[in-house]
Amino acid sequence: MAANQTEFACSFPQILLDLAEKNSGLVVVSAGPDPGTRAFAGVFPDRFYRVAVADANLVEFAADLAARDFRPIVVGFPWSQTEMLCGNPAPLILVGFDSFRDVSIMRVIPDMTVVIPGDECELHQALEQALAQNGPVYIRVAAGTEPLRFKEEPPGFRIGKLRKLRDGVHVTIAVCGAATAAAIEATSRLASEGVSAELLEIPTIQPIDTDALIRSARKTRGVLTVEEHSVSGGLGSAVAEALCRLYPTGMQMIAAEDGPVSAAKIAQRARAMALALELA
Repeated sequence: MAANQTEFACSFPQILLDLAEKNSGLVVVSAGPDPGTRAFAGVFPDRFYRVAVADANLVEFAADLAARDFRPIVVGFPWSQTEMLCGNPAPLILVGFDSFRDVSIMRVIPDMTVVIPGDECELHQALEQALAQNGPVYIRVAAGTEPLRFKEEPPGFRIGKLRKLRDGVHVTIAVCGAATAAAIEATSRLASEGVSAELLEIPTIQPIDTDALIRSARKTRGVLTVEEHSVSGGLGSAVAEALCRLYPTGMQMIAAEDGPVSAAKIAQRARAMALALELA
């Protein structure tokens, strides 16, 4: 059964509680409390920092906590405050929610790791692994995300690595976040039509797994990126930047400007790309 419209976002409070039980240094910083942090504030009041009227210094306050050996998770921060991390790569975790521009903002911050999990399980793993990172990490928490279902056990989730969810030869589909479930369905539809699409889930947008991406591009000669973010500065941009420098490859992008992501839309674009590559 598919998740309801807010299941993924609603899982975030419970994941915070689970991780706090295992990591005594974990603290939460928010202008809150809000729906994402209210439960944490109730269970761990001494580890919840509500800055309220001082929210203009939210990220700076969290960076100071990080310097004191805490592991802050910052929720509900103003985007403009991330600039203070330029030249100060504090080991903190910034959590944002659905946005058409968040990745483009975060990718320009030096030393920032940008992660977009595909479901609740990946969100838990992303937050857990982010606590062990030495620099700042941005993680997007999305609503309306279906649990990912695989015919075979996929490679393990690792920050900095993509996951090949399906092997293929005709075209590469690169996807992240909430669009991953639709991409899995699309590749199954294409396979039934004789189109062999390689499916790459790229949860870490920065730093992107360049080596694995190029291996796939060499094989299929065409890459279709799929994301719920603006075409400017998101997954498509990150893939294009990597390929144009190291292995120029034909590309198309499905992004927020194209409307809601669906398996039918992905399959249609991938099918057309595969045919064009075959005829080239």
